[in-house]
Order: sequence, then structure tokens, then C-alpha cells
Amino acid sequence: MAVLETLPSVNLKWDDIRDTLNAGGGSVTNVVSTAFLEKNINIFSFYKPHHGIYDFPPSVPYTDAKGGLYLDEVNHVIKWNAPKGGSGSPYRLSDFCGYKYKSLPPSVDGTQLRATADMTSVSFDVTIEPTWGDSKFDWGLVCGGFTFANMQIKCEVYNQDKTLIGSSFFKVSDIKSTGRVTMTLNRNNQIDRTDTKIYVKGYFCDYDGNVLCPIPTTTDGYVEKPLTVTQSVYLYAGAVTINNTSFAAKIRMLEGEGSWVSNMVVDITNNGTSDYVAGTGFPQAQWRWRAVDGSYTGSWQGGERIDECTNIPRYITRTGYVDPGKWPTYGSVTKWYIDINIKMN
Repeated sequence: MAVLETLPSVNLKWDDIRDTLNAGGGSVTNVVSTAFLEKNINIFSFYKPHHGIYDFPPSVPYTDAKGGLYLDEVNHVIKWNAPKGGSGSPYRLSDFCGYKYKSLPPSVDGTQLRATADMTSVSFDVTIEPTWGDSKFDWGLVCGGFTFANMQIKCEVYNQDKTLIGSSFFKVSDIKSTGRVTMTLNRNNQIDRTDTKIYVKGYFCDYDGNVLCPIPTTTDGYVEKPLTVTQSVYLYAGAVTINNTSFAAKIRMLEGEGSWVSNMVVDITNNGTSDYVAGTGFPQAQWRWRAVDGSYTGSWQGGERIDECTNIPRYITRTGYVDPGKWPTYGSVTKWYIDINIKMN
């Protein structure tokens, strides 16, 4: 008896079949029929038993380009066409000739290439490398008689929490000679700077992109990919001025110093002798961009009302928010101060 990565086409022994199936996670006993249960078989081995009526003497092994698989069009899943037993669909130990218990399923990304997302960019690229398992499978035939090269593949990309970020389609024949496909997707604010992975899901589609079934890579279809999050711009709270000495102001970055998010928090304290009730359009915030290296100072812009600070009782601090928007482009500057000027009246 032995565990064999590929079961032989001659001198195949029952013990070899049993032990090899069990090495692949099966629970085959000495009852021969247990070797033909789906839970004991890697259905992505091209050579394996499957349903059929055979001539005698039988061909060894018996199979076709579908490798005993078919598309369940009701449940949209690829299934194994298992033998049923009996004269119409016999159990044949000889069909295990050539069986490989370590065979891999097709995958929309067989090598799990690392993705990179720059948090200062709206979009990011995801490169995948599809693998199709045993090359003897014709997935077009398995899916219903399509020419595989002309079929569409749908790829969905999910964030670390498995929330959908976006999706893309490509034709099988459009895969580059490297075996890779690169998709450019909008981040849609679904990636955080502390994230370390994303997930992709693949689907076999017809020629028009209509989904036929998931590519059966894993039980739930998700393929994990490592992710590196980068940042090319860093923002810091700069100087703050206020036009009324009865008030004090402090500013900070909403997402922390060195963030790429420009939203700011403004704390205004009323140190005067009376409550503050704002006039129309006040208090007002202006901002300017200033390069940390001193090479650039922009002009004041904005003038938006700080709605949260329109009523400040004496000795009370109110907190408001300012959105300076997008940083300027100036040479190779990547670090910026945001100065704030507050007008109370």
C-alpha cells in the first residue's frame, strides 16, 4: 500500500486508491463504494470516476474534455457528475488511473500577487494571475459548450472586511502573455491605511458577460491577496489666527497629523464677557496651503461658515469642522501645512 500523487495506469491496487484518497482528506473504508463519494474525491483531478455507460472492455481511464464536471444551471455551480452504481453508471476502480489527489481547482488569482493602494489616489491597480487547474479541462465545455478563449471572466475586488470595492471584466483570450491581467478600480473609500489584505472573487461568464457560475477556487469563492497601503502626501495642522481677541482657537487634523485627509477640527473658546451669537455667514474659516520645506505659500481661500460654532456661551468651547479640499501641486512637495484664519465677525 502507498500514497501516490498520481495513481498508476497499470497494476493499480485497492490499497493504493484507499490510502491516496484518505491522504487527500477522505475517509474511505474497505467498503469499495466509499471511494466513489464526493466527500472523498478531489473533483479537480481530471482523471477520476464519473457517470457514464461504458463499452467492454473499458477504456482506461475513461474521460472527456469535461473531466466528469458539468454546470448546474439552476444553482449556478460546477459539480461532479458522480457515478451512481449499477449497470447504468457503474463504479469502476480503473477510473482512478491517473487520479491526482493534490490537483488544484481553477482560480481567478492563483499566485495571490501583492496589491498596492496609495491612499492619496482615488484609484488603485489590482493585478491577478488566473490559473485554470489541469490544462486538460476545457472550462468552456464544462460551462455549457462555449469556446473558452471567447468567454468573459468577471473579477470582484473586496476590502479587508469583505465589502465590495468594485469589479471588472476581461476576455480569456485577452490575458497577457505574462498570464496576468491588471484592473484599475476606484477605491470608493473602502481601504484604510492599516489594511493588509484584500479579496478577489472570479466568475465564469458567457460571451456577453452574463455570469454562469463562480470560479470554484475556494468554498466561499474568496481569494485572499496581500495588500500594501502607501501614502505619497502628508498633511499637518499649521498656524491658526482669529480676528477677535475675546476668542481663542486651536486646530488639528481630523485623521491625525501626517494624514492624507485634509479635513480639520477647529476648537473655538469664548473668553469674552458675553455669549457669542454669530451674525450672518459667521464665524468664517479661510485656509491656505504652505509647504513644510518653505518653498511655497499659497493665498487665502475659502470663507465657509463654521456651522457648529455659531452660538458659543462665555467660557465655553465649541468644536467645528473645516474641509480645505485638495492640496496644490507644486514641484515635488509632498508635505503640507494647512493654515487657518477665523473671522468671528
